[in-house]
Amino acid sequence: MTPLPDPAIDAPRDLPLDGPRRRRAIRDSIIAQMMGIIFPTLMRQAGLVSLVLIALAGEQSELAIGVAFLIMQGAMLVRVFVAPLIDGVRAQRFMVRWIGVSAACSTLLLTGPLLGWLGQPQLGVIAFLGALLACFLAMEVGGTAWFPLLHYIVPAPIRGRYFGSMRRAWQLTSLVAVFLCAQVLGDDPGYGRFAAVLAPAVLLQMGRVWFYSRLPDPPPADPPPADMGPAAPGQAAGAATRYEWRDILVPLRDRPFVQFVTFVLQVSIVQYAAVPFVVPFLRTELAFPASTTLYSTAGFGLGSALTLTAWGRLADRRGTRFVFLLGGLVAAGALSLVAVTPHYGSGPVPAAPCAVAAMLLAGAGTAGVGIAYTVRLMRMAPQRRMATYLNLSQAGIGLTAGLVTASMGALLEALPPTVALGGGPVLTFRLLFAAVGAGLLLVLVRLRRLPLQGEPPIWGRSRRRHP
Repeated sequence: MTPLPDPAIDAPRDLPLDGPRRRRAIRDSIIAQMMGIIFPTLMRQAGLVSLVLIALAGEQSELAIGVAFLIMQGAMLVRVFVAPLIDGVRAQRFMVRWIGVSAACSTLLLTGPLLGWLGQPQLGVIAFLGALLACFLAMEVGGTAWFPLLHYIVPAPIRGRYFGSMRRAWQLTSLVAVFLCAQVLGDDPGYGRFAAVLAPAVLLQMGRVWFYSRLPDPPPADPPPADMGPAAPGQAAGAATRYEWRDILVPLRDRPFVQFVTFVLQVSIVQYAAVPFVVPFLRTELAFPASTTLYSTAGFGLGSALTLTAWGRLADRRGTRFVFLLGGLVAAGALSLVAVTPHYGSGPVPAAPCAVAAMLLAGAGTAGVGIAYTVRLMRMAPQRRMATYLNLSQAGIGLTAGLVTASMGALLEALPPTVALGGGPVLTFRLLFAAVGAGLLLVLVRLRRLPLQGEPPIWGRSRRRHP
């Protein structure tokens, strides 16, 4: 039988850190995250992965881009299997070891542009994707210990301020990195410029490891058998109540949790059917210069940074259901705006401002959905299995998003670039973004029947009782 939570075991514990040591640990953790966030931001949000693969594979890059996002998102699945180990290891040492492996693997990403420069672009695509897989797998393994470590470093009364400060630092650092990246790449970058952008990001990954090594190393959270307390109901006397592998399945028997994650999965499926292809759409179909493409995608981070605090306060005041709805509507509007973005350098409406506005809205809407998801998940997850609930949901969403992106990439590569409609040929990408925006609106209709404890329905009366 699966062990039941024990208050004596599950109660939060803090390290005996004095004021100066705690302040240094908090400072080092924020600096480490600021250095570490640049690499995944450039790869995922700024679209550096897409630009590298477009340079290597040309117009046949949709499938490679889909596989790349499958790797970056699907790597989260490894967290599910690593989570049961975290309570029995020293979190800081574990994280330093695996983040170090990830930093070492990230150096291999430079082989992609190098092989392209040597006249082997197809081999460069394979080498780049292989290095990306090794890098993100190790990164996700090490990242599993991050929140358990912060639990001991950051006192409960200031955790809200801490995460707010850290997220603001992330967003500002990411925006500066994206703008610098755009300046280096220029309008039509060669392989040497891609390497010039990747190299500093890799060096910052290595510097991140040094700051992690300065953090305090708490003892394993799993207490010794003598401190385990009485056996749970239904267990034999003396049976161990520590975290077991079968605890991974506990969230799957939590019906409200499963219904909630299913809804978030549907939102992710719709979003990731289109969002990863904004960069190839702007770059290859609308003829945006590389630098302008990066400036446009920087709007995603800016929209998120400007609205994170407002979304959090709105979730506290109106509930997560309302934030899900409002954030989803903004995201759907952003996708519709992407669909009507004109060709670069033509038409009465400037293309770049239209793309920037679309990405600002996309960042704001995605931030709202993300805040609602995190707040609701933290309320639903029990203290003992917080890591399992969080990592299981993140892994499921990441893997689903990656599979959808890879499948959509293969489909876009098989479809013709334009589709003949009544008014003439229309770009396939435009139809995709319009359809995804409409699909997101359909998914949001499920909010009316979604059981969210302690929250009233947005409109009318729900026939389902909230547990």
